[in-house]
Amino acid sequence: MIILLNGPFGVGKTSVATALLSFLRGAHLYDPEVLGRPVVELTQGVRRDSECSDDFQDIRLWELLLVDTARHLIDQYVSTLIVPMTFDDVHRLQRVQNGLQAFSEVHHICLRAPYEIILQRLEARGEHNGDWPQRRAKECCDRQHGEVFETYLDTSDRSIQDIVEEILTRVNS
Repeated sequence: MIILLNGPFGVGKTSVATALLSFLRGAHLYDPEVLGRPVVELTQGVRRDSECSDDFQDIRLWELLLVDTARHLIDQYVSTLIVPMTFDDVHRLQRVQNGLQAFSEVHHICLRAPYEIILQRLEARGEHNGDWPQRRAKECCDRQHGEVFETYLDTSDRSIQDIVEEILTRVNS
């Protein structure tokens, strides 16, 4: 099983993912962001024009490695992956979900909060006005709507424990 926790930067994905670990026996935290820097370095000078941006997610190889790494983690090591990752591009999210669903049950949950709350959380962790995470958080808040993002949880006034319990209820139903 894969629990894909989506949402803007600062919404609480990693905090919720870490808390979920203690409730799911054999679960493993898989942060595909760690694949970003090596993919940027490996593709330096060979990327297509559409892949040349300030976001490693635009590099197609990253998507492929995300899915293949998840497959190998489940095949070789664990039964459940908890994957905190920000996706706001509908087509990219659907490609990743389709790839993951080819070998595992996938629960996609989009965590949400108003941008003002996310901004406060980002500032509390040292992100400053105009920094990449703040800019991208605003873009994600604006773009994470529609059918593919409709399974969501508002994290505004909820404790991590409450969010975890809601996710467990959804996953186990």
